[in-house]
Amino acid sequence: MSVAEKLLEELRKDEKLKKEIALELLPEILASKEARLAITRAIIKEVTTKDDIKTLEASMKSEIEKLEIRLRNEMRDVEDRLKNEIVRVEKEVGSRMDKSRSSSSRSTS
Repeated sequence: MSVAEKLLEELRKDEKLKKEIALELLPEILASKEARLAITRAIIKEVTTKDDIKTLEASMKSEIEKLEIRLRNEMRDVEDRLKNEIVRVEKEVGSRMDKSRSSSSRSTS
């Protein structure tokens, strides 16, 4: 095993050693125009562009609109069920009141 392979193996095992070596090499890397350019290019590949943001915004807006429509429909369904239940209860109460009136009018006569 070469010295370089042994070093890589040690760096993979020891996070502290890896950081120390990185800090030692950093000034040399930053002094190199080519290295700075390579780092900049690598970073730029990961940067979000305005187009990326616009695409994400459009996608999120579409999803929100779909959710709003679904929520409105569900609220309308709940409202309809509540109205139907209120009508049913009103009929039942009315029917019981009618029975109660007719039984109390028979008992008073």
